This record gives sequence, C-alpha cells and structure tokens, in this order.
Amino acid sequence: MTVQKTALLAAIGVCALACLSKAQQPGSASVMNGTYTAHGTEPVIYSAKDDIAASFERNNLMLHDSHGSYMVETAQRTAAGGAEVHLMDTDVTYVIKGSATIVTGGTVVDVNPHPISRPDNPHPEYEIRGARIVGGHTYHLNAGDSIVIPKGVPHQFSEVQGPFWYFNVKVRGA
Repeated sequence: MTVQKTALLAAIGVCALACLSKAQQPGSASVMNGTYTAHGTEPVIYSAKDDIAASFERNNLMLHDSHGSYMVETAQRTAAGGAEVHLMDTDVTYVIKGSATIVTGGTVVDVNPHPISRPDNPHPEYEIRGARIVGGHTYHLNAGDSIVIPKGVPHQFSEVQGPFWYFNVKVRGA
C-alpha cells in the first residue's frame, strides 16, 4: 500500500476516533414517515489524499480546527523532543511512517516556569513543557500503530528513527 493510501486510511480512522472520543451535541432532527432529517449539524470535512500528502511534506499542518472540540493535524519528527503535558487535550495518534520511542507518565523535570517565553510552545496557557521525563512507561511506535494519550499525562518522544510521520487528533476536554 502506498504512503498516500495509508495516509488517507489513517485520516479516516483518526477522524472517526476523534468523533468517538468526544460526542458532539447533535443538532435538531426529525423523523417522519420512515425518514430521518438532520438540521443544524456540523458540516462534513473532507481532505483529499494529495492535500494530506502535501501537508506531511510541509511538516505539521493543521488539517482542521473545530475551534473548541478537536483539531486534526499532520506531524513530522526527525529527532527527539522535550517533555510536554496537554492540560486540555487528549492526543489520538496514528503512525504513518518511520518509528519512534515515546515515554508516557512519570515526572516532568526542569519545567519552564515561564512557558509563554518559549518559542516551541504554541499554547502556553494550557501546555506544560519540560526538559525530560523521569520514570514512566516506554512504547516503541511503528507505522500502523496508534496511541491515545489522555489530557494531563506527560509524554515525550525520546528517540526517533525518521522521518517519522503521524496523524494527530487533539480532542478538547476528553
């Protein structure tokens, strides 16, 4: 299977996981004479495989931001990163290409007391960043694997055999 086909299948699966992870309030609906009609529901979001492949090439492109309940993004890593904790978002991740080692749980050390001053922290108001994790659980991720990291759980990519491409859905409040 090509990377583009795998990416498309992953996008569908990750979006479905995001929708299952946090139920949306349904719009009004009516059932009449054996038919169902929905009113006021959120529009369907379509991402063409070429657009998804291009987003990986550009690195870390937001595919969709619902402005409150979830975000769908492509991400690419070529090296290990620092520790992070999302205070409001659960990460639902599906690996497309490459492999990496991720550490979850444990204790974040050398936390930046002024995260707003760090250029690598796009959301200082609800993310904690630190140098590394002490303790925790280690997982080795390969293409086709998925991991869900609940909000409040420290995590860090400690090793990356790249390029490492993955879909990530941030589910707000889940």
